[in-house]
Amino acid sequence: MLRAMPRFRVAAVSLAVLVPVAGCTSGNSVDGTPHDTAAAAATTTTSTTTTAPTEPATSLAFPVAGEGEIARSTFVSGALRPGAAENAPEPGTEHIVVAEPVPGHTYVVDTACVAGSQSATVGYRVRYAAQPGSASDGSDPQFISAGELPCDGQPYRNSVGPLTGPVIVEFDTIPATVYGSYAVVVPG
Repeated sequence: MLRAMPRFRVAAVSLAVLVPVAGCTSGNSVDGTPHDTAAAAATTTTSTTTTAPTEPATSLAFPVAGEGEIARSTFVSGALRPGAAENAPEPGTEHIVVAEPVPGHTYVVDTACVAGSQSATVGYRVRYAAQPGSASDGSDPQFISAGELPCDGQPYRNSVGPLTGPVIVEFDTIPATVYGSYAVVVPG
């Protein structure tokens, strides 16, 4: 096991093992005076802490529509327990264009997700609401930004920048283990 560890870890482990042992190699204390090793052994306590594995988040607070919100997408599975989500919409996926962006304002996308698996992620993208087209290089001229969202129940915020028209935020893929997620475009 130590061979697979980087050298700095081996050195740290070696020091952690050798330093406490070094103090026990003689019957004298640091200043050279004898000390009672039996009394020291009787007062020494060992503490071990075990931590339970982190459980996946099981609840999610969906944001209420706020001032300046211009788009939102929500997903709620039938597996999301009643009461496990504040302000949750009905089960299913919903994409809503709420309002036109204000020229000159910078926008962000607020996101969060919960799932039955800690490794689950949801992909989202923000694009202009106009019908998608194709640029000469094959890219989508309506595309603005995209991201991967870990389903750990924590809220995340990413910059979208200034916008020039109505946008849609939508999920790319939603794994079967996902209970609920949201993505909301608001002023930053």
